[in-house]
Amino acid sequence: MLDGQLSTTDVLFCLLAPVLLWLVSADSVFGEQQLSIITRNDGIVLLLCFVGFVYHLYRSGQHEDASDTVSSNESTVLLVVYCIAGVI
Repeated sequence: MLDGQLSTTDVLFCLLAPVLLWLVSADSVFGEQQLSIITRNDGIVLLLCFVGFVYHLYRSGQHEDASDTVSSNESTVLLVVYCIAGVI
């Protein structure tokens, strides 16, 4: 990222997230089901997309200056694991 500005990939993720959520929850539009529910498989897909976005943020954060980093890589990875565990 350049001086706090959003990159094109960040904007793409922000635009695709609600579209993906609609696609996995629109069972009544695409299928034979009466209710639009998010199944366990849909949740796994959404969770994997979230993990991919967090990984993208982690990789893009590594390209910033070392003086801007607050914590080490180990604590950052541990924080991401705690966040994912909290979501589950």
